[in-house]
Amino acid sequence: MQWPGMPADFGTGVACSGIFIDAGANRGDTLADWYVKESCAINAHRKRPAKGGCWWAWPWWLQLDTRRQYCAIAYEANPMRNRSLQRTAHRMRADASAAYAAKHADVTYSGGIRRHSPHARIAIENKAFSTKDGESTFGLDLTSTDGVGSSLQLNRRTVNGHGKKGAGDLLSRNVTLVPTVDAVRVVSEAGATGLPVVLKIDIEGSEFAVLRDLLISGALCRFVTDLFVEWHGTREGDPGTPANTDKVYQWMLYSYNESWKQILPGPFARLQTKHCRTHLHHWS
Repeated sequence: MQWPGMPADFGTGVACSGIFIDAGANRGDTLADWYVKESCAINAHRKRPAKGGCWWAWPWWLQLDTRRQYCAIAYEANPMRNRSLQRTAHRMRADASAAYAAKHADVTYSGGIRRHSPHARIAIENKAFSTKDGESTFGLDLTSTDGVGSSLQLNRRTVNGHGKKGAGDLLSRNVTLVPTVDAVRVVSEAGATGLPVVLKIDIEGSEFAVLRDLLISGALCRFVTDLFVEWHGTREGDPGTPANTDKVYQWMLYSYNESWKQILPGPFARLQTKHCRTHLHHWS
C-alpha cells in the first residue's frame, strides 16, 4: 500500500492494518509501548492481572496483537533526541526480525516481558508536527537531559537549577531551524488510505494550535479513531491561547478512560457521536 506523503522508510509493498502517528516521539518510549505492552483491559468487562507490564492507556479494542499490525510514523524535531529515537526504532525492528525467525514464537528478554513484534514497520521523521509544511524556529532546552523541554513555543521556559519547571531560561535563548509538517495534511493523507489512524500528540505546547486545525478541517473526526494527548499549560501555547483551552478540547472530545480505577465495574463502550469517530483518551 502506498499513499501521498508515505515515508520513504516504509519502502514499497508495505502492509499495514492501521497507521499510528506518534507526534513528539521523544526517545521512542511510546513507540516501544505500542509494540510491546498489553492493554490492562482484556475486554470491556475484564481487566488483565496486575503482572506482566500492561498499560492502562491502551484501550481494550487496541489489543497488542492488533497494534503490532499497525505501521508507525514517529515525528521528533529535537536533534538531541534523534539518536535515542533511532535506537528504539532499531530495537523494535530487530525484535520483529527475531520473532519472524522464530516463526512468531515468544522471544523473552530480561524481566520476562515479550519484546518482539511481528511487524514493527516504523518510519522516523525528524520534523516538527505543526500547522504548516516548511521550516520553523525551534527552541532548545539545554538544561534538561536530552533537551526534553525543547519546543516550537519559544515563550516556554526550561527548568531552573533547582529543578523547578518553567523557572529557567526562555527557549528563545537557544534556537535552531527545523523542518515542519502540516498535521492536517499528514492525518488526511494517512486517513485517505481507508485504514484506521491512531494519533498521539506530545508537542510541548503546540497541541492547542494543531488540534484547532485538525478540528476545523474535519480531519480529526473523519480519520482519527483514537487520540492521546499530553496536555501542557495554555501559557505554553501560542500567544493568545485562552486559558482552559485544554479543558474545552477535552469537553468536546473526551469519551473514555481506562485507568485501573475505572475499568470495573464497566462495561466501557466505545463512546462516540455520529458526527465524530474520535475517542480522546486520558494519557498522563
